[in-house]
Amino acid sequence: MYLNPKKLLNRLDVGIDTYRTIGDNAQNYDEMLEMTKENIANKDKYKMQRETFTKAICGNVDGKSSQRIVAVVKDDYEK
Repeated sequence: MYLNPKKLLNRLDVGIDTYRTIGDNAQNYDEMLEMTKENIANKDKYKMQRETFTKAICGNVDGKSSQRIVAVVKDDYEK
């Protein structure tokens, strides 16, 4: 299947460029493979950027999200 880059860009939200800072941006398959190997070997390369976006999108990710969900559901159930 062939993807026309111009059509693809028209379908993507303009905010997509914001997320290009949390990882490498490959231009072709071979580049993607090399970048993938490098990122697996160096997991901290974009750590700070990923943490910033995770916090902005998901909020608090301290390992207690399930407990907070249960508390909200329980509170709503008891009303």
